[in-house]
Amino acid sequence: MSERPGARLDPVTFEVLKNAFVSVCNEMALAVELAAYSLIISEGRDFSATLYDAQGKLIGQGDNDLPSHAGTTPFTVAATIEHVGVERMRPGDIYMMNDPYLGGTHLQDVRLVKPIFRDGAIVAYVATTGHWSDVGGPVAGSFNIEATEIYAEGLRIPPILIYRDGRLDRDVLEILLANMRVSSERRGDLNAQIAACRAGERRLLELIDRYGLDTVHVAMRELQDYSERLFRAEIARVPDGVYEWEDWIDQDLTTGEPQHVHLQMRIAGDRITYDLSGSGPPARSAINCTYPGLVSCLFVSTKALFPHIIMNDGLLRSMEIVAPPGSLVNAQPPYPVGGMAATSFERVIGCLFGVWSLAAPERTIAGHYNIINISFGGRDPVTLEEFVAYVWSEGGIGARATKDGLNGIMSFFSGSTMNVAVEIRERSAPVTWHAYSFNVDSCGEGEHQGGIGSRRILHCDSDGMRLSAIGDRERFHPWGLFGGGEAAAQRLIRRTPGGEETNLGMFFANQELTKGDTIEYLSTGGGGYGRPERRPLARIVQDVENELVTLGYARERYGVVIDAVDPEALDYRVDGAATAALRTQLFGAEWAVPA
Repeated sequence: MSERPGARLDPVTFEVLKNAFVSVCNEMALAVELAAYSLIISEGRDFSATLYDAQGKLIGQGDNDLPSHAGTTPFTVAATIEHVGVERMRPGDIYMMNDPYLGGTHLQDVRLVKPIFRDGAIVAYVATTGHWSDVGGPVAGSFNIEATEIYAEGLRIPPILIYRDGRLDRDVLEILLANMRVSSERRGDLNAQIAACRAGERRLLELIDRYGLDTVHVAMRELQDYSERLFRAEIARVPDGVYEWEDWIDQDLTTGEPQHVHLQMRIAGDRITYDLSGSGPPARSAINCTYPGLVSCLFVSTKALFPHIIMNDGLLRSMEIVAPPGSLVNAQPPYPVGGMAATSFERVIGCLFGVWSLAAPERTIAGHYNIINISFGGRDPVTLEEFVAYVWSEGGIGARATKDGLNGIMSFFSGSTMNVAVEIRERSAPVTWHAYSFNVDSCGEGEHQGGIGSRRILHCDSDGMRLSAIGDRERFHPWGLFGGGEAAAQRLIRRTPGGEETNLGMFFANQELTKGDTIEYLSTGGGGYGRPERRPLARIVQDVENELVTLGYARERYGVVIDAVDPEALDYRVDGAATAALRTQLFGAEWAVPA
């Protein structure tokens, strides 16, 4: 059946199919979550499931899928179509890839693409992405900040046929698994993603059976057009102009020098251009971002500012993106990219929120914490089994025009993910968690205060474990807006049984640990929004009572002197005279008495 040119749907059918497409993705996602072996997928939810039209254009993803995958997966499907050719695809075929230059983020995000056939023709595609805990290379978990080329980051897979006519190519799979740690987990993750693709195929074909191929195709096209119309209407309300922002990555490990990302946003009518031509050159350490990763970053963070707009190709095609090849944000082979999610990807997001603070300050937030990618591995001395673990950090989100930032949550670009229960972590590796709490005083002050970061302490229960990390925001902290303060620095601190303490920094690989060592993670919070002297006194006292900030923080940042009469009973009293004197000194006489 062919699509009728100019055909349109009635509103009810459109709405039903719009939600049905999401349900297809949700069922795919559920299959991944329930069947995957890696904790980071099954418990942490670092995966996504997506649906595409017959041309490979994104229709949508599930309600709880990882947002940052959505902008890269259209490149995944496009690269598969280009490399394989539609004419060579057959029913039952499933393709696999993780090449970040062609259509990915970093090598750990392994993608499957399945063409869906009806009457001998491709009518749609489904795809799944899962973060595999290891894809080889010299570092357990494959987060190798010391890599100067991608070859030192793990196994790079172009679009290959892993299932041919519904049959697994076991020879190809064995080659892949022979180059990855804990291969049984990798096999389980692959099977989960395959099951998800087949579930998506079944559900979409059921929709076609019920509504007809023409109707389903028209709904896909109209859904993309709907997102484009909504977004262009929003852009038309923003004042025309040129808006610029710059943010910094702490360092290129090979030089020790910081690297910058520069974003210029141009608004003209209902057209928007994101221009990153002013960003720095590519680095010889794993802080670069590929073009698909860059597009995903702009896609996701723009969507966050306009939450009512559906993430699909209509939104993607509404943005013009300028990023010359051979830069930090459009790295070419063989520049390493393994740490992009914790460095260049984060800095582009910061720049986007920054330019929008100039264009539409009511929509944006202050600077937010930076994810810290931490991986460790070794061999369990009891079971003698090899293990690999990937642990991320929660933190604080920047404050906004009307509210404080959120405390201790995942970054919004990975907002669907969850923290893995410490009990499960302790069962899967020889480690014990000694602390898990808020990182007090980590936020930026302001009329609206930034969110609070998190604090964890990991205890190593055996010798021979190796730890690697890629993070940021130790030198360049999350920034505040409109008089708000910046948040604290991030830290990773090692303590030995003998009491020796070392700040490991945010960039290291294969740090060998011994039994009894502890690693303290201190993630930062978000920047403040608005001048701190405008924050209501009752809110400051409440923050002290809730142990989000200390008495010292309240004094130094807000000029409020609070006496702890009985902390256990939450009996805190403001010293009015001392507060008036201090606030006069800090902010001027007009702010001597807080609101």
